[in-house]
Amino acid sequence: MTEHRPFFIPYTPRPEHDAARHLRDFETQEQAEKELTRVAHILETAGATAAANALRTCRTDQPCGCAHCPVCGRHFRRWFIAAAMRLIEDVQQ
Repeated sequence: MTEHRPFFIPYTPRPEHDAARHLRDFETQEQAEKELTRVAHILETAGATAAANALRTCRTDQPCGCAHCPVCGRHFRRWFIAAAMRLIEDVQQ
């Protein structure tokens, strides 16, 4: 089995760049965690135990980094939007 590497580097965006604070329908951490539980159950039911277990190890302070993880996907979207906003600010200056 090959070692899994994260698809982005998580960090907390500056408040003015944080999509979770400014986009009304951006999912909450709790919603992402609930979806993680649902997806892990579906994966386990389908026989994909390793993928389900990988999701279940995901923690805010130690993300699993799986592309199919709802929690890491949320963190990625926050990172991506913040990075794009920072880039736009830099170009405008």
